[in-house]
Amino acid sequence: MTAYLIYLCHDVTDRSGLEKYWEVTQATFRGQKSRIHTAYTPLQVLEGDATVHGVVIAEYPSFEACRAWYDSPGYVAGRQHRLRGADYLGLLADGSADGPATDAGAVAPDAGLDVSAGVGKYVLQLLPGEAPSDTEDSLGEAALSVTNRVDILEGDRPVSTVVLARFDSEEPAREWLVGRPAVNGALTLLIDGGWLPPEKRMPHLTARSSALA
Repeated sequence: MTAYLIYLCHDVTDRSGLEKYWEVTQATFRGQKSRIHTAYTPLQVLEGDATVHGVVIAEYPSFEACRAWYDSPGYVAGRQHRLRGADYLGLLADGSADGPATDAGAVAPDAGLDVSAGVGKYVLQLLPGEAPSDTEDSLGEAALSVTNRVDILEGDRPVSTVVLARFDSEEPAREWLVGRPAVNGALTLLIDGGWLPPEKRMPHLTARSSALA
């Protein structure tokens, strides 16, 4: 069963520190059987009160493999730059046994993929309680994860269930969302698939962080 590492950027106080993190942690991905589904591409907050500037969704072959990378000495040292310069929510969630193949819609982080290439649309829901019982069935082949096996790696948002799905385009993603029962405290995001290089990530935060660097 696959697993998903999910990062949500809520705030940046030191852009230079965040860029240093992106630089020094690249080496920690070498040899990892991981794929980036989305990294800092455009997104919409459809439900919830959180400010989200960027999202990273990475797939690993197992929960344990992802946790081993997160706890590796190289990544522990490198992420200190991000912890000092930005506010993130970090989650580790099980994948769905019947989800798409590992390479469905995913790109390697060194591919240099710009958002203009387009790699589907992702719906991410973070729920403080259980998801409706028909959630996975209603998603069908779009389901990547509907799980209550969730580790909070960073941040303090209460998350008991993660729902993650990939659609070929925005229309079916929104069609699925229409009519779904509202869940108090839920955070629902619609995210472009793909990978943006560091110089194109969250450009609206550049002026603020440059003034603080």
